[in-house]
Amino acid sequence: MDIQEITQGFKNVYIYGGGVLGLAFLSDVRKKGIRIAGIIDRRGRELVCGAEDYNGIPIYEDIEELGIKFSESIFAITSTNPQTIREIAQKIEEAGAKYFIVNDGKSVYIDISGVCNLRCKSCQVCNHDKAMYQYTDRGFMSPLLYEKIIAKIKREIPDNKSIYLYNTGDPLLNKECSQIIEITHKYGMYAIISTNLSMEVDLDSLIKANPDCIKVSLSGFNQEIYSTTHNGGNVELVKKNLLKIKELIAKYNATTNIIIGYHLYVNNSGSEQINMVEFCRKCGFIFQSTTALYANPFKRWKLTDFSKDDIEFINTYYEYPNKILDEKVPDAPIYECGYLDNGLFIDYDGKMLLCCVPMHKDAIYTDYLSSNMDEINQKRRSNWICHECMRHGANFI
Repeated sequence: MDIQEITQGFKNVYIYGGGVLGLAFLSDVRKKGIRIAGIIDRRGRELVCGAEDYNGIPIYEDIEELGIKFSESIFAITSTNPQTIREIAQKIEEAGAKYFIVNDGKSVYIDISGVCNLRCKSCQVCNHDKAMYQYTDRGFMSPLLYEKIIAKIKREIPDNKSIYLYNTGDPLLNKECSQIIEITHKYGMYAIISTNLSMEVDLDSLIKANPDCIKVSLSGFNQEIYSTTHNGGNVELVKKNLLKIKELIAKYNATTNIIIGYHLYVNNSGSEQINMVEFCRKCGFIFQSTTALYANPFKRWKLTDFSKDDIEFINTYYEYPNKILDEKVPDAPIYECGYLDNGLFIDYDGKMLLCCVPMHKDAIYTDYLSSNMDEINQKRRSNWICHECMRHGANFI
């Protein structure tokens, strides 16, 4: 997909979606000198902490706000969910504009780090059933293995433009992360990172490598609150690192975009959230809040038991604990899965995982380098975990 060729002849180029893929796309077009006329996102100016724009780019909630000649405009759709893509495409077509789908709806996740330094109780790294899966004796992906994988992805999915360098691990723990970002760019793909940023790390090398988007996970502004849900983390270190990243982006004229992903629990709205929004506004970061997910489907599906500690945590920090502890199965599947035929999830050792949802020995099912896409999709479609996930309506990604 040649962005310059696709957008040539259009007066206005808009990005539809202000998430990590939308901002990674923004980073790429800035490198190419393409002017973006606006970003459309249902969260509107909340995305930019109430500001009028993001680095000079106006933010809109809906295309109806634009007041433009749609025949002169083209929209880059940056969702990866098939259902959402269709809805957005229909809206754009009805307005009389053109569109293209960034990444062709594909999602490629490569966990370059097999470890995480935190043990958040809502995350499967902490709360998984040890009889089903062992999150121990894990390591890091080498640049050599990574390049072999990327080269194969380039051959098999030539329209794929982005690589999410994470799944259950924190990519910044891999000391060769910067080199891996450079390899990603060498193959013409966006490098997207998600991190808790609660660590001492070589930020200078990281920003020099110019990752296209960094999403930082947070759940509080002060340590007393943050530590209850980002267990083992230090929010003051996170904020110090964020300020350093802001400084380095300016120093190296990097196109890296920063998103703060703020996980909402019952104890961290109000002043905690307001203070974090203000911090993001001053830094010029994107702010996205969402209700924290309790990420253990097997316990929610009653295939294994919640522990006493799980129950206490859920009752303490979730507004509606019974929706987790006594989850109901819908009468019929609600959503089609955006990952079933359009996702790749590769672990640090090159093994394939079903997706980001299950942490279970049955979710590890083949080696990527020795399998083709038809084999990968066939094994996924026949896996009992995928069937169970769709039966519970948990597959809307």
